[in-house]
This record gives sequence, structure tokens and C-alpha cells, in this order.
Amino acid sequence: MVWLKNRQAEINNNLAKNKLLITEKNKTYLKKLSFLQELEDKQASILDEFKKLEAGLQNSQDFSVDKIAGHLENILVGQDNLLLQIEDIKDLAGLADWKVSLQNIKEQTKSLLSNLKDKPQDKQINWQIEFNQLLKSKDNLVTEINEVKTQSSILKHSVDNLLEINKSLERELAKLQLDLKPATSGEPDQALKKQLEVVLEQIKKQEAISQAISEEMADFNLQEEKIKTNLVTDQQKFRQVQSEFNTKNNQLNEIKISVARLETKKEDLEREIEGEASNFILQAEFKEIETALAKQKIANLKNQLSSIGAIDEAVVNEYQEVNERYTFLSKQIEDLQVATSHLEKIIKDLDNSIASQFDEAFFNINKLFINYFKKLFNGGKAELLLDIREVAINPKTEETEEEDVDVQTKKQYGIEILATPPGKKLASINMLSGGEKAMTSIALICAIIANNPSPFVVLDEVDAALDEANSIRLADILHELADKTQFIAITHNRALMHKAKIIYGVTMGDDGISNLLSISFDKADEIAA
Repeated sequence: MVWLKNRQAEINNNLAKNKLLITEKNKTYLKKLSFLQELEDKQASILDEFKKLEAGLQNSQDFSVDKIAGHLENILVGQDNLLLQIEDIKDLAGLADWKVSLQNIKEQTKSLLSNLKDKPQDKQINWQIEFNQLLKSKDNLVTEINEVKTQSSILKHSVDNLLEINKSLERELAKLQLDLKPATSGEPDQALKKQLEVVLEQIKKQEAISQAISEEMADFNLQEEKIKTNLVTDQQKFRQVQSEFNTKNNQLNEIKISVARLETKKEDLEREIEGEASNFILQAEFKEIETALAKQKIANLKNQLSSIGAIDEAVVNEYQEVNERYTFLSKQIEDLQVATSHLEKIIKDLDNSIASQFDEAFFNINKLFINYFKKLFNGGKAELLLDIREVAINPKTEETEEEDVDVQTKKQYGIEILATPPGKKLASINMLSGGEKAMTSIALICAIIANNPSPFVVLDEVDAALDEANSIRLADILHELADKTQFIAITHNRALMHKAKIIYGVTMGDDGISNLLSISFDKADEIAA
């Protein structure tokens, strides 16, 4: 657009210069025409003088030589003035008519000279000499008029060239204005500027929309990657916390066992003390026990209690710390279970979305595959089928066969291609020939490209196994898909080359260096011409 605008400004500048030059030439041309008009008037007066002189010679025998001389002097003066004014003119349009008029004057002068020769007077001889000089001056005048005519033709040719250049510039300017589609009213620069502003505004809007879509796609991809990263991180944290929880739980269980043992031992001792105390009370009530024996038993019991000792505070503190750690880990496990539930829901939603998109894409690709298969084979039947199988994740071994272990399975998806060319009854693609397999594969690839177009697709001799008719069908399909995808095909097939816009060829010269040649079919006619 900038180049067109600069080119338009350059053409407008040249056009203005040419118009100014043509205007100056026209002014000079009009000025010369006015001079020619004056010369024509003077020429008419000179012709009148000749006519009067000739009439006097024919009608009067005593027409005096002095009178003739007066007329001739007037004619000579007029001719001199005419000659001076003709020399000042560079551009004349009516020189041909003037030349005829001067030739007439020359003939009239010769006729007058012939009449004067018939008179015997000496003065007539002198006037004859003067008439001969006048005739010479007339011849010189005719020669100069021819030169002026040549200069006029050159100047007129120059003006015509300027006019042709001006018309060419006007045509080019009109073409540029047509290409730029300027407004029908207002100045061309203003219209072009307005149109460029509108186009730039539309481009900015489209770029803004494209940028917004790209940002949304980037945000979506970023969120998806972030969710995946968080999922992996949370799973790692969960495993780490689970491992730590198991370790601490084992430690807690050991501590609980130790505490239970101590409590059991304490209870046993308390029961034993109570039993001994009960026995002592009963014995004190029902029979008399010697005081020394009772004191001895009490002393023994005290010794036993002292041997047991009090509960260690470190054990109590450790128990409290373990209990707090257990409570904290339980809270962490609860949070992780909530996060796991949330992530499982996200995974389930993603699986559902993926399954929905896969089903939709599979349906569209199957439909397009059937269409392209029929185009390539000119008929026949084809279909894509999903092959879903249950595969064991942990298959049984000799060791696990003896044990009753549940085998976990998962679904494994596959695609089965059913293709039946016209005139055949086949059910499996393995029964097709090499060319038929190639065409079936091409139909599937074209279906995938049509469903989700790629910017570039490189085809490396995919038509090597195809004949002329099938190559033409493949070329038609690629030409149809070329609206949204640019194909780069490596081929030796002329049918595929015929549909290409640009052909690249690699040749090797005598020096062993490869040369790359390219031909654009859009410009081939211009190059051939």
C-alpha cells in the first residue's frame, strides 16, 4: 500500500509538471498563431498591391513607371516586414497555406515583370532588375518558410509526445485509483487516505480478534498444563504424605503398644495391691495378724511400688507429640482426599470431553473417509470401526496363579479399516493389493486433513503406485484441500504436476553442484510470451 501511495504521488507530480509544460506550449502556440494572423493580414495587403499594379498595367497604356515603382516599393517593404516576422516564429500550423500564398505573389510578380519587359523605357529595365532581386528574395523566403515548417513539425511532434505521456500517466493514475478503490467524491489523496484508514482499522480489528483468540487459547493451554502439573504435584505430595503417614502411624502403633503394656502392668500392680489390701483388711477384721508380719508385708509392697516407680514424663510428652502429629497428619490426609476427589472429578470431566471430541472427530473422519474412498476408487465401500479390548494390567504369573489375586484390566482402543473396492468382495484391508492399500491410506490421510487442516503437508511420492486415472483423482482431491492446507508434493507424476501452482526441480550440472529451478504456472504464459 505504501508503494502504491508513493507511486500515485510520483505520477501526480509528473502529471502536474506535464500539464504545466503543455500549458506553456499552448500559450506559445497561441501567441505564434496571433503572429501568423498578423502576417496573413499583411500578406493580404501585399496581394492587394500586386493586384492594383497588375490592373494598372493591363487597363492603362500610360501607366507611369514611377507609379509602378511606388507600388513595387510598397510591396517590397511589405515583403521585408513579412520576412522579419516569419523569422521570429518557431511554431507554425498554417505554413502550407502561407507557402501557396507566397507562390502566388511570386507568380504575380513574374507576370508584372513580363508586362514591364514589353515597355521600351530604360526605367523598366531597371525595375526588371529590381523585380529579379525581389524574386530571389521570394525564393529565399520560401526556403526559410520550409525551415520554419520543419521546426513547427518538430515542435508539434514534441507536444504530441507530451500529450501521449500525459495520457499514459493519467491512465496509470486511473489504474492505481481503481486498484486502491478511492472514494468517488473528494480529493484522491483524501479518499485514498480514508480508504487506507478503513483498511488499517479492519486489519487492526482482525489482529485484535486473532490476538484475543490466541490469548484465550494460550490461557486455556496454560490452565490445562497448570492443572496437569498440579495433579502430578498433588499426587507426588499425596504419595509422600501417605508414606510419611504410614511411617508415623507405625511409630504411633509401637508407642501405643508400649503405653498399653505399661498401663496393663500398672493395672496388674494396682489389682495386686488391692487384693493384698483386701486380704489384709479381711484378715485384720476376722483374725488377728501379727503387727510385725503386716508391717513386713506393707514394707514389701512399698518396695515393689518403689521398684515400679512413677510414669516417665518423657513418655507422656512423646505420647502428646505423637498424638498431635497424628491429628495433623489426619487433617492432611483429609485435605488430600478432598483434593484427590476434586482432581478425580477434573480427570473424569477431561475423559468425558476427550471421549466426546474423539467420537465426534471419529464420526466426521469416517464420513470423509467413505467419501474420499469412493472418489479414488470411483465407487466401492469403506468404513472405520472401533476395536475396544480389555487388557490385563497385572497379568497372572506362576506365583499369582496359586494365590487368589484379582486381575485388573483396562480398555485398549484400536481402529479397524474395512475396505471393499468396486467389483470385489473383501472384508479386511490385508487382502487388498499394494496399490489398493496405498489408495485406501491416501483416502484416510485426506479425511484426517479435511477434518483438521494442517498449515503444511509434505507428500513424498504417495502416488508412486497409482496409475494415470487414479493420479488424476488424487490431484483433484489435493486441489480441493489446497484451500486450507499448503501441500508440498514430491512426485514424478504429470497429473499431479498439472494441478500444482509452482514446480521446483533439482538438476546437477557438469560441476557436480545441484541447481534449484522453479516455475510458476501463473506466470508461465507471460514468460512464454
